[in-house]
Amino acid sequence: MKDRAGQQALINILNGIYSEIRFIEEKMNIRVDEGDYRPRIEYFHDAVRTLTSGNFNDKRLSVEFLSYDISMLRYIQANPLAKPKGSKLNLSPSTAVATVGAQDTTFSGTGSVKSQLMELYKNYSVLFVALLSEAADKDYMTKVNECNEEVENVAVLEREAKDTAKKRDTNIDIEELLQAHIDDPALAQKILAGLGKKSKMLASDAQKKFSEMMKNSDKQLKSVEQAHFTFVTSQLAVYENAKDVVKKMAVNGLNIVGNFVENAVHEASRGAGRGF
Repeated sequence: MKDRAGQQALINILNGIYSEIRFIEEKMNIRVDEGDYRPRIEYFHDAVRTLTSGNFNDKRLSVEFLSYDISMLRYIQANPLAKPKGSKLNLSPSTAVATVGAQDTTFSGTGSVKSQLMELYKNYSVLFVALLSEAADKDYMTKVNECNEEVENVAVLEREAKDTAKKRDTNIDIEELLQAHIDDPALAQKILAGLGKKSKMLASDAQKKFSEMMKNSDKQLKSVEQAHFTFVTSQLAVYENAKDVVKKMAVNGLNIVGNFVENAVHEASRGAGRGF
């Protein structure tokens, strides 16, 4: 991330909006589910907390999770008093909450709760997406590269097993095969686990297993690509409402955040799917 100052300013504002939403949702007992004790906003803010903790490999910052976040934020923005669609299990399992202190906004009671939450979630969504789009994009690229690499490597093993089976369907030494063709120890262990950790097996059986692995990798790749597509399209939809939010920031002297969001809008509009 290039604009560290902009990121921190954006996080500070997000925390402020989060506190406002949390206060209202706590007051109005707005939860994801009747059995849930946390205000609804906590599930989205888990992603912000994870990002600020520096744990970038946490699954909470996966493109699948963040794609779901944006879809739900858009739904809630339009239906702020409705329960989120889908299962609670799709949301973050974290139990963290931010400390509610003296700086929390007092619920004024002016205007409807619905209109206040619509405006707050609108602002939160724009900044949330701008802040977390880089994490989603990085996770997407990492998973695409891993899937492609796995398919390419397993394809070599599949051909070896197929050739052996054609000549004579005898047992092949799996560990020997992996050592000869797989340089990544982690990938070798994954492949070995997929074969049931067998040291030897018939070449024809190994070929079938390798074919299944490639199909599973392709399925995973399609799932990740779909999540990324949903993220990017939802991201651009959220940014349709970004102009007035950025303008308000500029009026309030928050140009650094406005520039940060504008850069995110620009990159997303170019089809990069990146926020930075």
